[in-house]
Formats: sequence, C-alpha cells, structure tokens
Amino acid sequence: MLNQISSQVIMNGQEENEAVAIRFVTPPVYEVIRVVSGRPLFLHEHYERLVQSSIMSDIQISFAEADLLKYIDSLVERTGILNNNVRLEVGKTDENQISWVLFWVHSVYPDETVYKKGVKVVTYKAERENPHAKIYRSNFADTILELRKKHDAFEVLLVREDHVITEGSRSNLFFIKNDVIYSAKESDVLQGITRMKLIELMQQMGIKWIEMDILVSEIDQFEACFITGTSVHILPVSQINTVCYESAKHPLLLRLEHKFKNIVLEDLKTR
Repeated sequence: MLNQISSQVIMNGQEENEAVAIRFVTPPVYEVIRVVSGRPLFLHEHYERLVQSSIMSDIQISFAEADLLKYIDSLVERTGILNNNVRLEVGKTDENQISWVLFWVHSVYPDETVYKKGVKVVTYKAERENPHAKIYRSNFADTILELRKKHDAFEVLLVREDHVITEGSRSNLFFIKNDVIYSAKESDVLQGITRMKLIELMQQMGIKWIEMDILVSEIDQFEACFITGTSVHILPVSQINTVCYESAKHPLLLRLEHKFKNIVLEDLKTR
C-alpha cells in the first residue's frame, strides 16, 4: 500500500499484522488524517468529507465516525506511533464488494526553519476530473512526484488549459494583496479540511476573502502566497516558478499562522 510504514493495519474492521494489499477495481476514495500525540486532528471534518467523496463515487461507507476513532485508537495502541498521518482507503474490489483499509503512511512535516523561509513550488498543466472527491489516481501521483524531484520543489500547483491556477496536488493555494486573501473558486478545488478551518478563521478575524480565477501570468501581482494542507497546516510559499515572495515575513500571514495553532490545540482537546 502507498508509503505504508507499519505492517499493522485495520482492514474491514479487523486488526491485521501483515500488510495485505486490497485490489480495488476502481480508484478508491481516501482520507489522510493527522494524528498528534495519539489524537486524530479534525476527525469529524475528515469523516464528513469521506462520506461526500463516497457518495460521488457510488461507494457505501459501512462504519460511523465513532468507529473510525476507535480504529485509529487501536492503531496508536498497537504500534506506539503518536505523531504521524494515518491513511484510510475505501473502494470496490474484484468481488464487487466494498472494502477498506486503515494504515500509517509516511509523513513529512516541515520544521520551523521552513516556515521562516517558505517553500518553492512549480506549476503543471493538469486538473482533477472531480475536484470535490478525494480519489487516489496512481499515474497522477507518480507524475507529481517526478516533477517535485526534477525541480527540487515542495509542491506542484495545478493549472487548467485556460491558464487558471487552481490548487496544489496535495494542498490548497492562497494569495495575499493589500490585506485581502485571494484563492481559486470553491467549485474548482478540493474542499481541504485545513482550507475549511482557515476560511472559518478568516471570517472570525474579519479578513476579506475573494474567490476568483487567477491566471499564472498574474501571480507576480500579489505580495505573498501560501498553501494549506493536513501535514503543513499553513505554509508560506517563497517562490512559484521564477516569481519570488517574502511570504514568511508578511504580517497577515504571521497572524493567521499564530491563530491557526490555537484552533489545532482546541480541536485536540475534544478527543
């Protein structure tokens, strides 16, 4: 299974001690959930998105949110892993049944020095067939990995045929100008959990947010840029292709990073 780091898994509700790959006949829906100090972060939001993705893919979820928490707790107890991402895949098998597997996946979290400098990203002409459904497609993932290695980039941003920049391969994308946040239209991107929480935070802080088509040729008009995601939370971008930003020093972005840390701590208290 993709980037699995432990042979201990939960498969169809049963504890397994060997990595047994499930052969899905169609790309499975999936979620990657960050576990912090043994507690899953934003579990409710991840489960709700999983349900929505499954509906769009004609897949029936057989377990409740409370069950998912129990399964994650079991993995934590059996492996002793406290800080890592867990991956859940659900899909159709050869027997035309629904199967699922939960396992620890290789996870990379940027250290503080990265947040102080920002990361380099590059663009690539591609778009998701269904941006609102979180579906794993191996060919796409392989292409993105090759591009990241080729350009020594942290992330790859997707660009449509009309040159509109939408989102990252595993993140959502935002820009800042004159204390206003800009992003692609909601209809064009995956509804990231961190993105959702950021939008709630911006509303609480009274920060103006505008959804619009942003052309690649227009990205040099912004003061700062950042990406959001499960493993990175809110991460400054220092460079898109040849366009550079001082994002890590931008006052508004620093405020958002600080406030978001509090949201994470509050969610973990509820587990």
